[in-house]
Amino acid sequence: MTKLIILISVLCLTGCSSELAQQQDIGPLPENYQDLIRQHMYAQLKDPYSAVYRFGTPYQGSIWKGLVFGGTDYGWLCPVGINAKNAFGGYAGEQSYTFLIKNGRVIFPTMFYTTNP
Repeated sequence: MTKLIILISVLCLTGCSSELAQQQDIGPLPENYQDLIRQHMYAQLKDPYSAVYRFGTPYQGSIWKGLVFGGTDYGWLCPVGINAKNAFGGYAGEQSYTFLIKNGRVIFPTMFYTTNP
């Protein structure tokens, strides 16, 4: 019985998440969101000038950052595939990321995300 109550609670909360994303003050999607993501990744790549970016369509949604980082955060989720050179000078293969953009800033890049289209 307890498991059933927990399951129903989780399903109810999941259904409300897209409405909560619309109620949050996330601001409009910046026109230069691609440049913001490139700037964010610049310091993390071995050869940032060689990086090839494949941008998906941004959408409003939420991500679970964990209890340490503050729980759930809402904003524009931008899926991006990045292929860059590694320390040996060869391309490492495309890695998929989802960047959270809120009020014109990149808040949190992650490889795991919650979709709320």
